[in-house]
Amino acid sequence: MGFFNKLVAGAQTPPKRRPASSPSERPTLGSGRSLRTKQTASQCLSTLEGLVNSYEPRKYEHLPAFNLAGAQWIGEAPAPQTVVEFEDGKDVLFAALWPTANGTDLGVFPLGSGDERLNNLPVIDDWRRRDPSMIINGSIPRGQMWLGPPPIPDDFVAETLRLPGYPDTTKNHGIVGRKLIELTLIKCCEYIQTQDPAAINRFLDAHSYTGGAPEPYLRAILDDLVDVNPSFVAYIQGMASRNRAFLLHHLAMEPNWLSLSG
Repeated sequence: MGFFNKLVAGAQTPPKRRPASSPSERPTLGSGRSLRTKQTASQCLSTLEGLVNSYEPRKYEHLPAFNLAGAQWIGEAPAPQTVVEFEDGKDVLFAALWPTANGTDLGVFPLGSGDERLNNLPVIDDWRRRDPSMIINGSIPRGQMWLGPPPIPDDFVAETLRLPGYPDTTKNHGIVGRKLIELTLIKCCEYIQTQDPAAINRFLDAHSYTGGAPEPYLRAILDDLVDVNPSFVAYIQGMASRNRAFLLHHLAMEPNWLSLSG
């Protein structure tokens, strides 16, 4: 069976998800820079959006400036309200937000280890120029958060149709869901190719799709990609949103591409 045929052939039920690993078995983030601002959490994210967009133009109209991260707080302090993944034009970073009575406490976590890397974070200076109320408030120890696959909301496909104004019919839902799964599998295979090319066919066989709700498939695919190599997890937080932005861009360029109705 050819590569693209494998993407769309298989069982009706989602691939079985492995039992969730414990936090001690998941990749954890290194130390982070602690910040404090008078802005609300919502204002912080708006400032971050403008900052990220200033580094380089968005490749696609619907490509978000940041993505909700599949992170879980395992430190002793209260968990952050929100954790997002973003890029500063060259590096992947994570920002955690704790709303307070007087604004927001933040943590910015670059990848890697060692506190010395926190002394060379241009994104902090850039962010502070956009938010004069922001101050540096020390550092956050390593190992306070572990990373898992990114969250995929239950209405991911419906939202994908809503953005360009297509009705969420059974036909449209199936077409777009199938295409998103196909794009996700293609990207996963690119990652697997760098580690174990022989594993590509096994991965495709285990995640073939012929119907059913797409979101559980997408979650299972990303879960299992992390099982192939946990180091992938930091780099796939925006995979679903990038695939959606790519799909919507090409749909706008070629409206008949997917033969959607409405």
